[in-house]
Amino acid sequence: MAQPIKPTPTQYGKHADEFMRMISEPPSEEKKEFMRKIKKRFENLDPLVKE
Repeated sequence: MAQPIKPTPTQYGKHADEFMRMISEPPSEEKKEFMRKIKKRFENLDPLVKE
């Protein structure tokens, strides 16, 4: 039987600071290119993945 999903733990200190920094910065061109490659690879594997 499936287990219920537990709430995400609250982060404090340096972990919280790092997370906030990561989500507030726009992605670099390198990360954008990586995501394009990943999306293209999955589109070739499964036509339902297309957005």
